[in-house]
Amino acid sequence: MKRLLIPAFLLFMLAAPHAHAASITNLWEGAYCGATAPIAGDAGPQGPCSFCDALIVGSNLINFAIQASIAITTIMIAYGALRLVLAGGDPGKMTDARETMTRALKGLFWVVTAWMLVNVFLLFLAGASGKASPNWKWYRVTCTP
Repeated sequence: MKRLLIPAFLLFMLAAPHAHAASITNLWEGAYCGATAPIAGDAGPQGPCSFCDALIVGSNLINFAIQASIAITTIMIAYGALRLVLAGGDPGKMTDARETMTRALKGLFWVVTAWMLVNVFLLFLAGASGKASPNWKWYRVTCTP
């Protein structure tokens, strides 16, 4: 139980600002949902949403989760580094601290890999809209009204 106290505290400290940011983040950004221009700012849907609008909202949600996982990885690496510094030369504690940092990096690798695969799948479902424009970004699902 004692070993989980510090990571739980760090996770709580990380989640508190993100819970506040989640209320500010507009998940509808980029969707049309009955409007003539993409939704921006604090606006929500103005009318019925299409399947592609749902893909945009899903993509925005996934991008928010990626940002949170990067923050969690950073905290876990810092936690592992702190444990490494405080190990006092004990080989067992040093190995545990290195494993914490290694697992954090491996987890981030798999999260980013999964994000790329899911994003390509979402782009496939959204169709070819926007791909011909010079400002097209492969990581952003776009739709036209």
